[in-house]
Amino acid sequence: MNWWLVLWIVVHVAMQIFGLVHIRRNRASMERRLIWKWVLLIIFLPIAGPLGYIFFLLDKAVQRGTPGRRDEAASFLRSPSFKD
Repeated sequence: MNWWLVLWIVVHVAMQIFGLVHIRRNRASMERRLIWKWVLLIIFLPIAGPLGYIFFLLDKAVQRGTPGRRDEAASFLRSPSFKD
């Protein structure tokens, strides 16, 4: 038996399980339509579904940021005018 194929299958099944478990745990913060979309993508697209969900989580984490820290970290970016 080809061990690389077995490893490939195990990795993809693990990614699918991770995605479904993560959706189950965080379903309160997502809309019902978005939950079903990701569940169907993860199940029917075994490679692109979990990878897309991971990138979706990364994008969501970057957008959220740290509340309150944005104003103190880059004060020069808050105002559109230049200060001399």
